[in-house]
Amino acid sequence: MILELPKQVVRYTPQAWMGYAVAVLGAAAAAWLRFELMRHWGPGISPYITFYPVVIMAALLGGMWAGVLATLLAAGTVLYFFLEPTGNLWIERRADVAGLIFFTMVNLMMSAVGGALRAGRQRLAYQARELEEAVEGLNRDAAQRERAEETLRQSRQLLNQAIQAAGLGTWDWNLATDEVRWSPRCFELAGFAPVTPMNYQRFLQAVHPDDRLRVDQELRAAAQQCRDYAIEIRSLWPDGSVHWVLARGRGYCDEQGRPARMSGVAIDVTEQKRAEQALRESEERFRVVQEHSPDGCTIFRPVRDQQGRVVDFTWIYENAAIARMNGTDPAVVTGRRLLEVFPAHRGTRIFSAYQEVAETGRHRVLEELYGGESLPRPTWFRLAVVPAGGDIAVLAQDITERKEAQQVLARSRQELERLVARRTAKLREMVAELEQFSYTITHDMRAPLRAMRGLAGLLVEECGGCIHNERLQYIQRIADAAYRMDQLITDALQYSTVVRGKYRLEPVDSDALLREMLDSYPQFQPPHAKVSIQNHLPVVLANRAGLTQCFSNLLGNAVKFVHPGQAPEVLVRGEEVRGNGGEQAVETSNVRAQKDASPLVKWHIPRQTAAASSDTNARSGPVVRIWFEDRGIGIEKEHHDRIWRMFERLNKSYGGTGIGLALVRKAVERMGGHVGLESEPGRGSRFWVELRRAEPKLSKHTVLNA
Repeated sequence: MILELPKQVVRYTPQAWMGYAVAVLGAAAAAWLRFELMRHWGPGISPYITFYPVVIMAALLGGMWAGVLATLLAAGTVLYFFLEPTGNLWIERRADVAGLIFFTMVNLMMSAVGGALRAGRQRLAYQARELEEAVEGLNRDAAQRERAEETLRQSRQLLNQAIQAAGLGTWDWNLATDEVRWSPRCFELAGFAPVTPMNYQRFLQAVHPDDRLRVDQELRAAAQQCRDYAIEIRSLWPDGSVHWVLARGRGYCDEQGRPARMSGVAIDVTEQKRAEQALRESEERFRVVQEHSPDGCTIFRPVRDQQGRVVDFTWIYENAAIARMNGTDPAVVTGRRLLEVFPAHRGTRIFSAYQEVAETGRHRVLEELYGGESLPRPTWFRLAVVPAGGDIAVLAQDITERKEAQQVLARSRQELERLVARRTAKLREMVAELEQFSYTITHDMRAPLRAMRGLAGLLVEECGGCIHNERLQYIQRIADAAYRMDQLITDALQYSTVVRGKYRLEPVDSDALLREMLDSYPQFQPPHAKVSIQNHLPVVLANRAGLTQCFSNLLGNAVKFVHPGQAPEVLVRGEEVRGNGGEQAVETSNVRAQKDASPLVKWHIPRQTAAASSDTNARSGPVVRIWFEDRGIGIEKEHHDRIWRMFERLNKSYGGTGIGLALVRKAVERMGGHVGLESEPGRGSRFWVELRRAEPKLSKHTVLNA
């Protein structure tokens, strides 16, 4: 009676647990090692190199399924962390897909072969030898039968455990009676029901028709010669499917030397055969890809001296691309030494890199110019040298054209830099001359204008009573024209200063600045105008002089552009911009100042027409707006952009040079802000200046260059 252990006893042996533990922990360790290698030697290293040992160890310790688990964990880790794009389970490049498939198939084959089959065969051979020794001892010494039977029982028990663990089927054939006894596993391997009566002819019917004659001849020869046998059999199942079985056994003879019986074991190797076929197909695909690849691929086997140092390499393989690059014939160089074909390699950085990879197992990537014996001209190569199971693989690209293009580009860049430097120096010289000229000519122009105004005033004072009214008006026009011209020159100089100079930004209390201006300018005080400040204006990051100029021009326009006889009224208020886009949520400054006392008040205003710099400044804090609202004549919508340009005057009945708002726009842009307005004819205008709120911790000036 054959004793069988429960499946759980075999499945959860300590050795199996070790294999699964190696699969999980080894995959994590391999991923960590792969990250370390990438950190030290860059991303060029193969993403799979650290995972092969994990799969092999898991298969050896835990069997095929531990190897499969290690393979799946390794493939998932590589796919998620090391193949582009990282961080997901999608692959963009076909080469990465092929590499992952090749990696998975190779490791599955190693798991099946190294885990299940090899371990099972070793255990089976060991137990079979013990059983044979026990049986032979029983035949030699009948007096020790009892001990031999006990030994046989124990051996059978161990053998049954090994058979069950390895998935083996056992069978026995009595040559005299033609009776064949199969274990349940043998019925499964043949695709028969366990109750099927078995004999030798029934067994042959289960063999594929193409294999029956060969199998029958080999089995009968083993029986007649009473020897061991091993044969691979294709089993044809009743459903028409084909399965591979490996049978091992021995023929036994009776005391007269006549064939008496045969017994043996069988194991399903269908998956192994499929893996071998897949491997052959993968190798064929690899060969086809390499033969048609534009990049060169060479495999060398290190040649070592007595001290174990690498002194040369044997040519194992090269594809068509590297043959074209080297000017070699694969049929001629395969099997030859590298230094025999290319003696000039000795002592080069390329040969040293080959030696280093062969001795250390670490990959190398280098770009080198080489003018070998068979090369028509010196050629630049980009070489990736990687270890390949004791050999080294060299992936080569001819980058001569790229290197030559880089050299041409470098020369062109140097020439361009010299040209730009010369022209920049000339341009700076011209700009300096123009600036000096502008200052000189404006100063010279203002002197006669002041003389014209002064002489016109003296003429009116001294001869006013003797000059006709019409001529007096002519003199007044001369004085007014000289004044406007002088004001125009002054504004142009101010605009030039804003454009050219450096702006130092610092926290500016806009509320205090505006109140100082109102106290200093009588035209902004009653009865000339009524200017109101709504609560407290915020502290902004700005240039004090530039902000003063902006406030002065905006207030001046608000007071000037009113209907005749109307008293100017201006409201100045501040708010914080909370959002960006089509609508902007804002918060009034007075509510912000009193937010501890009352809930936050918000409303939305539509996005306004703004004259702003095309260079959008990155804001590092809250943004505030300061509004200047008047009840003047208003501005048509189609002119909202036009008024920010130089010398634009929409209404000639009001004085001015047309530079004020252009100066406001430029100054605000230099302070990193924006300007804009809302306006309708007859309903007044609402101009706004948008600046960054000053941070309390800001202690140093920020310098913005023009």
